[in-house]
Amino acid sequence: MSQPLAGTQSWNCLRLQYLHITDPMLEPENSLSSALLAFYHESYYGIIPDLPAVAALICRPLVSGLWMDHDGLGEARGLRTVLDFKVMLLIFKRIFVTLHPMKERIWPCPSLDVVVIAERFGKASNAQYAPSFRPVVVVFGGTSGVGAALVRAFATHIPPHTGAHIVIVGRSKNAADALIAGLPHISNSRYDFLRVDALLVHDLRVFIRDQLFGGLGLKKINYLVLSQGELNVDSTARTSEGFQPTISLMVYGRARAALDLAPLLQAAAAAGEDARIMSIGAPSTGGPIDLDDVGLQKAGMRAMRGAMITYTDIYVASLAERFPDLAVMHVSPGSVPTTGIMRGLPWYLRLVWMILAWFSSSTITQEESGERLMFLLVDPESKKGAFVKNHLNQPAAPSTFMDETSRAVVWRHIEERSDL
Repeated sequence: MSQPLAGTQSWNCLRLQYLHITDPMLEPENSLSSALLAFYHESYYGIIPDLPAVAALICRPLVSGLWMDHDGLGEARGLRTVLDFKVMLLIFKRIFVTLHPMKERIWPCPSLDVVVIAERFGKASNAQYAPSFRPVVVVFGGTSGVGAALVRAFATHIPPHTGAHIVIVGRSKNAADALIAGLPHISNSRYDFLRVDALLVHDLRVFIRDQLFGGLGLKKINYLVLSQGELNVDSTARTSEGFQPTISLMVYGRARAALDLAPLLQAAAAAGEDARIMSIGAPSTGGPIDLDDVGLQKAGMRAMRGAMITYTDIYVASLAERFPDLAVMHVSPGSVPTTGIMRGLPWYLRLVWMILAWFSSSTITQEESGERLMFLLVDPESKKGAFVKNHLNQPAAPSTFMDETSRAVVWRHIEERSDL
């Protein structure tokens, strides 16, 4: 199999190439899938496909009562059925975006990645991960959702001769026990769970000092993953420290954890090893900043959500500037219907969100998200500096709300207010 493209390049062509190399039966010549993928490839680059031809392709299997050609693929046929349906949705999304370019920001068209068995490619890429050191991985929010999926991916792909020390930080011991019980038993690997409720920044800092530096006695961290978070849609809710709960977890808590643990990452960098911080969120999809309300005390939920993402872009860039030997990332996990961050929503909103996600052409599983996140985390192209990427390992568009003035004001505010 060919080597993966550099992390900063699009995976579109590589995904298609990967299918041809590893599983050509999944895309036989003249199949419905092959034709639809060709149409999608054209539409992705702004060429409007021949709509009557697309309609004929769609009607042909409907008339015959089959979504797939008779290729005897068994279970793979069902998989291709889903892929064909998703490709059709993507074609029409891309046509809409091409005809209405101003809609690109609010309705981005996913890469071909989401329709050509990305999980298989992710696993194959991660299987090539072969560090010369025994990595120490600390995952906040690692007991559920994409954090747990990343833990599973890392534990699965780490070479047995090096193993890894994976520290899972979260609230639920039962969830952690179940997760660890399902991880591979590798003699050189060690799995630890440390319980903390990270809602209060002061409690989080005490935990870091007493448990990570103290109890475990960590001497280095190679990969720090910040996945803790929970959506609280009440913009007026406040913790005892004066923060809206979601902002406390995902902005002040994450940034302060990175600052306090930076010496351990610097120790890894000094030894010539990977030293990376990953904050999982929604890079470059944020909103404007109100410099008269940097603490978000007056903002409604919509403004708060937009500012929270922009604040994350800001602290990622600022951390990379403060610690030039580290790689600091803000990455997207993709559209995952069962992500743990939805726990804070009322049950009816969670239900609606999951139903919509299942019909979305860009939905991926938790496990697939974990594979992709691992690839982003260990990508050899991401050695030092700030990286803002989507779940396809493509650079996200620069935030239009992050100028030098707002960046300086927000970063100073985060540092000062999280010093509790």
